[in-house]
Amino acid sequence: VRPPWTEPMASYAHQIIIEPKMAFGTGRHETTRSCLAVIRNRFQPGSRFLDLGCGSGILSILAAQMGASYIKAIDYDLTAVDNCRENFAVNDITVPNDILFGSIEKTSGDAPYGFVCSNIIKTTILDMLPRLKSLTRAGGLLVMSGLLAQDEADISSALAGLGLTTFTLMRDGDW
Repeated sequence: VRPPWTEPMASYAHQIIIEPKMAFGTGRHETTRSCLAVIRNRFQPGSRFLDLGCGSGILSILAAQMGASYIKAIDYDLTAVDNCRENFAVNDITVPNDILFGSIEKTSGDAPYGFVCSNIIKTTILDMLPRLKSLTRAGGLLVMSGLLAQDEADISSALAGLGLTTFTLMRDGDW
């Protein structure tokens, strides 16, 4: 991840140019780093990608570079939506996509996604967890980030309540 004024680094398979602005997602925060690692390790080319709480668009850009067939990026912050669009342009993202202002309601009528990434706070994730589950196709991957280590019991209980008992926890600092 680099700003547009630095030179490309030849040793990296994927390079994401992020115009640093007020939107979340420069690649330095623990939750963003964790999401990027999961995408790099688990994303399957040809999958549809949902980025809920897209911020700068950094996660969607990596998914596009890894062969996403479609991307829907959503944020309730207009600054983030504008920055995401700008970063898609800077990174020459041509994958079919929708970058939308709003929240989970912008997924109404959507077919399930192969990869769902929600990098938002616990209270919001808990409220939309049943919908996030339904938006993740069978065999797909649901990544929830933006969660503190202290949120583990609440999130684990909510997942179990939906019949989701197989999951992996990744920690980075307090996140």
